[in-house]
Amino acid sequence: MEASILREIKKKTIEILSESEEKFTPIRIESALVKEFADKKVVKKALRELILQGELFYTYIHGSSFIEKSVNKPLNVSNRIVLVPAGMHADCNPGRVTVRIIHGGSFGNGHHPTTRISLRGIDFVLNRGVFREQELKKGALDIGTGSGILAIATVKLGIKKAVGIDIEAIARKEAIENVRVNGLAGK
Repeated sequence: MEASILREIKKKTIEILSESEEKFTPIRIESALVKEFADKKVVKKALRELILQGELFYTYIHGSSFIEKSVNKPLNVSNRIVLVPAGMHADCNPGRVTVRIIHGGSFGNGHHPTTRISLRGIDFVLNRGVFREQELKKGALDIGTGSGILAIATVKLGIKKAVGIDIEAIARKEAIENVRVNGLAGK
């Protein structure tokens, strides 16, 4: 019985942390789960196991601790796009593209809902018949590029060239490095 409750708590924890734009302190996520599942001991056990399994990790910002979903593993964001931390090996099925991202200070590691929905949208549009024509695949512009993730994905999905622009110096630096890691410097 406890095993099935543990699975449900783990599933709900990942769901809450994935869908929320807010950060959760350990106490806040625990309280939210206890409200739904009522057993504080089992909730704590589930959170501990998720941390030990690498599904969750602690972050510290301005003296506060938060629990977040781990970014150090491959993430399937669409039918054809897999995000992989740079330096990690990941076997992908044929027909899928791997976008390697160095997790830094700029926005766009793929774990934020807006990045995932943008990648899914790009995948959907570029998979439609009209966009298979070469004339329409000449280039893409990624305004506010952050990590460069969207520009990189468009090129890996068949766009000939992409330009990413950003006002933040750190974002430009990280985007250039992510382009290099993906072997797309000329594109």
